[in-house]
Amino acid sequence: MAGHAAEHGCRRLAHPDGRPRNLHHAALLLVESDINLPGPGRALMPVFRLMALRARRRGIDRMLEEKYYRQG
Repeated sequence: MAGHAAEHGCRRLAHPDGRPRNLHHAALLLVESDINLPGPGRALMPVFRLMALRARRRGIDRMLEEKYYRQG
């Protein structure tokens, strides 16, 4: 999944204040975009990697890709 396209699609899946509606979507965005959280948030990256793996196993990455990346 392309990170930039995923970010654009995931924006639609966020609350108006920017919080994600689904943590699996946020985890996929962080991991696929190769984003590293600064400071204390860095300790959460292994958790987000596990959540992204779980999301991939459930097919959430493919669902997001079909819905937001391949809209042509």
